[in-house]
Amino acid sequence: MVLVGGAVVVTGNSFLRRALDHGVDVVLDVVAGVPHVFPTFHGSLTEADEVLDRIALFLRQRLG
Repeated sequence: MVLVGGAVVVTGNSFLRRALDHGVDVVLDVVAGVPHVFPTFHGSLTEADEVLDRIALFLRQRLG
């Protein structure tokens, strides 16, 4: 899972493309209007709480 705030630029030549090309299960989660380290604001920023839930779901689905 790759998590970025909306201001972060993800280019076509990024590691995401290489990961996909090598068969890696990639999920890109872009959250608009948040600062770079927004997950650290859990408990005070709704988007941080929501994304931590999505991260937990991603891990549960893949790790059991």
